[in-house]
Amino acid sequence: MKTVKIGVIGCGVIGSQHLQSAMELPMTIPVAVADIDVTRAEEIARQFKVPTVHGSGEALLDNPDIEAVVLALTTSVRQGLAVKALRRGKHVLIEKPAAANQAELEIIASAAREHPELVVAFSSARYHFLPHSRAVTDFIATGALGELRSIHFRGILPPGPATTTPPPAWRVNRAANGGGILVNWGIYELDYIFGLTGWSLKPLHVLANCWGISPQFQNYVAPGSDAEEHFSSFITCENGTVISFERGERVASCSETTARMVGSKGSLNLSMFPEIGKKIVFHNSAENQGVWDEVIWEGDEDFDMHRVGIIRDFAEAILEKRQPQTNVERAMILQKLTDAIYRSAEAGLPVAFADRGF
Repeated sequence: MKTVKIGVIGCGVIGSQHLQSAMELPMTIPVAVADIDVTRAEEIARQFKVPTVHGSGEALLDNPDIEAVVLALTTSVRQGLAVKALRRGKHVLIEKPAAANQAELEIIASAAREHPELVVAFSSARYHFLPHSRAVTDFIATGALGELRSIHFRGILPPGPATTTPPPAWRVNRAANGGGILVNWGIYELDYIFGLTGWSLKPLHVLANCWGISPQFQNYVAPGSDAEEHFSSFITCENGTVISFERGERVASCSETTARMVGSKGSLNLSMFPEIGKKIVFHNSAENQGVWDEVIWEGDEDFDMHRVGIIRDFAEAILEKRQPQTNVERAMILQKLTDAIYRSAEAGLPVAFADRGF
């Protein structure tokens, strides 16, 4: 079997997960890690038996043994490394979000166009590697829902028990991370929505609002955190489809999760997250027969499936010389949407989604 030699830049939680996946798959060989915290990099290298440790991402990119690079570090420093990796002939997997804004992603896209032989993939696609996702995508493609009218996604979480460790400084920080809950979790759901519908949705307008963390929960985020912990958005698309999309964490509310697609012929109840005994239910309809429930997929899922799936898809795209699940073009749609949500929230007005900006 052909293999891909992988280097991982960033040895935090996500970087470690990518290394674990690369160790488990037969077509990937982790050959190097890099982190500015060399002690942490050395610990991770020992844990996963990675032979080479670098003290910077640039040093790892100079390693001629590496064919593909995983960028598992904060958004604020990924753009430069992605461009350098491409110019040095290395395939790139970029953690979410793709970039801090559209302008940054355009720079990565320009470098990718200069090297069409290289694969550029994005980790926002990871939930498409759960078994139900392929089944739902194929089901929607049959036209069983009819004309797609509305898509509802809502995920609200109250604050859990206070942790004993300091919260990460990057997580709710616009400069370091490009945003808060929208780019931390919402980007997965946007990718999931667009992927299930075969990337056929064409956004037109966005109306949104964002809220920071409530004063009584300030101890749950790092001092100086300035990004949103709760957003709500309404997205209109060509052909009349609308997307109602809200997510929040550490919100003064009970926990709530809703995921549903409604068409002219029926609707789907969805669950993006892995579950044991999951069922995807289609509320079917026919003339003079009312509406009845039909299970279109059921089975067991776990988080290891999407953890391994993102690296498998990246490696197979390289070996098969094909596009990954979420490529630069698709990542650009998601980036424009997140930018539009932020812009609408800041302006207090709807904004237009356009091919080259707003």
